[in-house]
Amino acid sequence: MVAEPTNYGHLPSTRRRWHQPNGADELLPFRPEVKDLGQTFLPDPPHGWNDGHAAWNDGRFDKWVPNKGVTAMTYHTRQDLPYHYALADAFTVCDSYHCSLMGPTDPNRYHMWSGWVGNDGKGGGPVITNAEAGYDWSTYPERLERNGISWKIYQDVGTGLNAAGSWGWTNDPYIGNYGDNSLLYFHQYQNAQPGTPLADRAKTGTEVRTQGRDPEALLADFRADVEAGRLPEVSWITAPEAYTEHPNWEPAYGTRRAASSTTWSRRRPRRPASTGSRQCRPPTRSSPATPTTRPDRTASASGCRWSSSRRGRAAAT
Repeated sequence: MVAEPTNYGHLPSTRRRWHQPNGADELLPFRPEVKDLGQTFLPDPPHGWNDGHAAWNDGRFDKWVPNKGVTAMTYHTRQDLPYHYALADAFTVCDSYHCSLMGPTDPNRYHMWSGWVGNDGKGGGPVITNAEAGYDWSTYPERLERNGISWKIYQDVGTGLNAAGSWGWTNDPYIGNYGDNSLLYFHQYQNAQPGTPLADRAKTGTEVRTQGRDPEALLADFRADVEAGRLPEVSWITAPEAYTEHPNWEPAYGTRRAASSTTWSRRRPRRPASTGSRQCRPPTRSSPATPTTRPDRTASASGCRWSSSRRGRAAAT
């Protein structure tokens, strides 16, 4: 899951930041009282530059509810998301993860892809909105290319990975890349021609709209590369909107996508370099792992055992 969290801090009253003012009262994080929260559609809380800074309130951290809404105070337990908790138990993940920029999705994605949002005012920056206006600074895949490190973006093309196809973002939530291949908002990728590394590795993908929008067909190219032993040293996998777990889509939709990509990535010939891993079977719905009110980093997921390796390839989802 990719979240957009705020910074740690204390309220002026010295109470922990979890105690958020809510009118005359205060609101603590809570789990909504629904039968299966993992299969519940929750509304998308505000997550832009203005509401983010208003919630931050010059470091006071006391305006979360009026600017982000009550939904932003909800959380899921292990019982709600057994597979996600199993992944967190079994693999290295981004623990203590924070925004690179207190703003919306796209600028944070540009940080992920390049470590930069045009802070110097060049190349189309600085970017603090989801304008997707086209940018010109260098990105991490280009650095990998210059250093002879293989890479590839696995995605669905939607109606086209070009301007006419909105670079893969469509109105159909079951096809395309939901705009999550943000490399395609950089001019050097937009202008890349077939036969060049930027085009062949960032502007190709499956086309499930011609295959009945079959979710299993979404990873056909990834599976083929795994089976052929040609998975690159660095891989990124993007998903159509319905499988991204972005509100208001339920997390359970994304579980199937994550499970499929994880299963196939573990079939590659070599294990991730310097990363311990466990052979893991996620808890079943009939026998979930013990629920907790927050992630338990010490508990073992059901059916997991440790193995380790010093060499291999890595896939990122």
